[in-house]
Amino acid sequence: MNKGMSDYEALPQVQQFKSRLFDHISVGDDIMEIGIGSGPNLKYYADKSIGKLMALEPNREFDEYIIQNVAKSNLQTKVDIVPGVAESIPKADNSVDVVVGTMVMCSVSSVKQSLAEVYRILKPGGRYIFIRSSSAGF
Repeated sequence: MNKGMSDYEALPQVQQFKSRLFDHISVGDDIMEIGIGSGPNLKYYADKSIGKLMALEPNREFDEYIIQNVAKSNLQTKVDIVPGVAESIPKADNSVDVVVGTMVMCSVSSVKQSLAEVYRILKPGGRYIFIRSSSAGF
């Protein structure tokens, strides 16, 4: 999976789309990325001066890739790898500024429950940044 997405992530239109999408992140934001996988979005946080980055990932096999990709990025904040699934996010209500999910809802067992969890953990006025497989228009 780490190598399989590299062709997709290298497409200029994907990089441009994601850059515009991640422009909705503000300085100091605490972020929960659901289904972070190997961390292909890490580069979009690097120059944002974000608060915390929590990486929700159910597959422990990705941990080493996340750690390697954090080291390769210019990210200036610690990344906390959080074992778990989108249907039951282990975070308090109203605790994050931004939830990010790129091409992850196709792999959850309940989209409805996952979105309820996103809503639950977002602070009032928080933002949900997402890409679903057909939303990017490529």
